[in-house]
Formats: sequence, structure tokens, C-alpha cells
Amino acid sequence: RVLFRSVTSANALDVVAKSKTVPTFLLLYSPYCGFCHQVLPTWDELIDKYENDTEIVIGKIDCIANNVCRKIAKNLVGYPTFNTYLRGKPRSIRPDRTIESFSNIVENLKQ
Repeated sequence: RVLFRSVTSANALDVVAKSKTVPTFLLLYSPYCGFCHQVLPTWDELIDKYENDTEIVIGKIDCIANNVCRKIAKNLVGYPTFNTYLRGKPRSIRPDRTIESFSNIVENLKQ
């Protein structure tokens, strides 16, 4: 299993390519964003929860440190941004920022 816990400029295009066969759920964030700092522990909990699941890829990318965010994102206008990728196509969503909401999205993506 290829787990993209941390997405970087070096592997971001691989993550999108992987989404052509495995649904992907990414958090695009800024280390300077207070809302991002609030959601990161919950996001890490989600990553841990699905860490051994081969039917989903979950990751996060620091968009300040990695200049590839605008290439892989859909509607990146602020942080945090949540994107799903199905068959290589990004879709920006606005989920509730809870483990339950994130888990429901993951389960729906896997279907």
C-alpha cells in the first residue's frame, strides 16, 4: 500500500495519478492558518483510521512549502481546502470538520 500521509511537490502528481484507480481525499493547508491548526489533529486521526485500507488514499499537503497546490487543486481560494479525487479529477468540498464527517466522505468515496 502506498500511503501519502504527507504530500509534497515531489509526489503530488503521483497522488493525483493514483486517484485514477483509488479514490483520494486530500487536505490542502497553510501552516499559518489557525483553522488549519484546528483541523490537523482530526485529519491525522482520519489518516490513522484508514492507514491500512487499500481502497482509499488520504493525505495532506502544506501549500506554503509545496508550490504544486494550484496544479492539483480545484478552487484553491483559502485554507483549509478539502479535495476529493476520483479518476484523476479534483473536486473541492466543504465538509464538517469532524472525524465522523470525514469518515462518511471516505466511505462514500470507496463505493
